[in-house]
Amino acid sequence: MSIRWMKRIPGVLLAGVVFALAALPARAVSATPSAASTADLTALLEACRQAVGEGRHAVCSRVIEACEKAPCNTAETLTLRGTAYSAMASYREALADLNKALSLKPDFAPALAERGNVYTWLDQLPLALADLNRSIELDPNVAGSYIDRGGAHLQLGEKEAALSDFIKALALDPDNQYAILDRGLVYSQMGRYDDSLRDLDRAIQQHPDCTSCLVNRANTYHLKATE
Repeated sequence: MSIRWMKRIPGVLLAGVVFALAALPARAVSATPSAASTADLTALLEACRQAVGEGRHAVCSRVIEACEKAPCNTAETLTLRGTAYSAMASYREALADLNKALSLKPDFAPALAERGNVYTWLDQLPLALADLNRSIELDPNVAGSYIDRGGAHLQLGEKEAALSDFIKALALDPDNQYAILDRGLVYSQMGRYDDSLRDLDRAIQQHPDCTSCLVNRANTYHLKATE
């Protein structure tokens, strides 16, 4: 997916999975004692998310290993493993898990959102938008879903729609680094260079070692100087 500055798992999507699990009766999580623990997988996936931000994608294999020791056979655990596969760019495996999760629970918003994210990485943008639209319809309070839908819109050249989604994401999560980065990118593409630079400056303050952020800021300064 060409617009992304780093491979990521939407952090708020992970929170969405945890929220969905918290709403379930206790027996839904523990119905099969030998099955993989959703709580354990969630903790492993959080470590995976942090590692991906640091370029250490191999950490995500711990989620897959946990499912080898105990079955991942619920919509929740399949979504967690599918998200880990996505973080490792194993998109075929990710889709298999997410499709199975949705066969078990067709309106499971976290699985729809993550499958939409995978479709975006695969440049299957109509499918991505269909999943992300449905995910947002089911749960409109997850910033990660708006970020991913904005990315799909931007891939299609729909800058206004992309900007709208990044703004909605930041209304839900004002310090979300990915929404700030993506909004800065779309502002630059729209010729709103001062707005872009404000976002990129903020992104660099959050993550001084983000090389691509520095490159995009330098490019934006150049574009502004030559307009």
